[in-house]
Amino acid sequence: ATSSLLLDHIQYLDKLFEEVHRVLKKGGEFIFSIPHPMLYLFDHNPDLRVSNSYFRSTPYYFSVAGNPTKIKAYPHQLMQYFQVPLKMGFILREFTENQPNAQWQRDYENLDRRYLVMPQQCFFKWVKG
Repeated sequence: ATSSLLLDHIQYLDKLFEEVHRVLKKGGEFIFSIPHPMLYLFDHNPDLRVSNSYFRSTPYYFSVAGNPTKIKAYPHQLMQYFQVPLKMGFILREFTENQPNAQWQRDYENLDRRYLVMPQQCFFKWVKG
């Protein structure tokens, strides 16, 4: 099973992982990415002033590419993406945070500097034990 940048829109991670655990065969993989939880600290603030608590649990609303429709997200702490699947018997095979390298920084030189000083996404590979 795979999911890209979706789990932060799920309020109850335990219910999601219960369902994934139910449908996967033993040894089956659940690979997903999430926006890095640090992003919720800044509320799209270009000067990187912290405007939210990392431990915030209230929904967060944002729009994409100027679209007026607001999307709801639930800011989870990074540890929740580890604790919940571990509690259900999943085995972590891989975890990475993206890091911009020198080439990436040259290719995207006009990009908002927030994208150059902190990870933007996390990638997980879990296996049903």
